[in-house]
Amino acid sequence: MIRRNQSTCRSLVWRNAPSAFSEENSWSTETGLGLYEVLGLNKKATDTEIRRAYRRLALEYHPDRNKEVDAARKFRRVQYAQKVLLDPHKRQIYDKFGRRGLKLADRVGEKNVPFVLYMDTIWGRCLAAIL
Repeated sequence: MIRRNQSTCRSLVWRNAPSAFSEENSWSTETGLGLYEVLGLNKKATDTEIRRAYRRLALEYHPDRNKEVDAARKFRRVQYAQKVLLDPHKRQIYDKFGRRGLKLADRVGEKNVPFVLYMDTIWGRCLAAIL
């Protein structure tokens, strides 16, 4: 009987545990756009092209110039995309693992991202309790 209760508890924890890697609140899933799409670029874009696209969009969406309700939010998206894509380490993580990889890099360090993602595929939501 004790074993049954323990396994029931484990299964309840497993089913009800929030994912440590949930992207429900991220803007990329909200809009369906990746960082390259935000800037209107492809993955082969150079740093110069990223800077040009950022400047063009920053002027367009800057809250002081654009009085639309969403302008500030769009401006922050453009800033974030430029910040990530101009940093060689963050860009490499984003290209390989996507937005999820960036979130993990902030939490567990850049070098640990592949390991944590591998463990997540094996153990799933059990890592939520650890992280």
